[in-house]
Amino acid sequence: MKRYAMKLLMIGVLGVLLMGCGKFTIDGEDGEKTTIDVGDLKDGKVNVDVEGTDGEEGGMSIESDEEGNMTMKMDTDDGQFESKSGEGTEIPEGFPTDFPIPDSAALQMASTITEDDITSYSVQFTFKEDSESVYNAVKDYAESKGLEINLENITEMDGSKRYMLGAGDSGSDEPEYFSFNIGTLEEKSASITYGLPSK
Repeated sequence: MKRYAMKLLMIGVLGVLLMGCGKFTIDGEDGEKTTIDVGDLKDGKVNVDVEGTDGEEGGMSIESDEEGNMTMKMDTDDGQFESKSGEGTEIPEGFPTDFPIPDSAALQMASTITEDDITSYSVQFTFKEDSESVYNAVKDYAESKGLEINLENITEMDGSKRYMLGAGDSGSDEPEYFSFNIGTLEEKSASITYGLPSK
């Protein structure tokens, strides 16, 4: 999936940069065919389909609106990827509803990757609460779920603290894991990657 996903991503960016309208096909060096549809580019939409010589197929679509929200979807024989960014971003469906995300959280990006038997969710947001309190709430959450903490690190540089926490249950038939990071640049921000068995 990674090879096709990277190719789709590069072709999708090319499609966004192209001016004009219509649909056209590019023949690749390895015999694959890539069809790019920019007919709805003026509406912020680009669609890309790739057919490999081995019969593997993949597709990608990008949509954006006037408010700067963007949705990107990729689909291959190996799995699916969906990413959303902008002010209209919401927590992905399937992400644990009891995870302690701060009340002030302003989501910047959310994505879902489904591959094999695991679905991974990634969420990035800024927040206003005390970083250590947020970190401790996430640590308490891991312990309440019976997840083993395998990474716990707090560092400080130039008066700014960075928090990292990793937890999981790799010994289970249905593994569950997450990583959590807090850092501060212009404002406090956090990222979560959470993996769960696909349903």
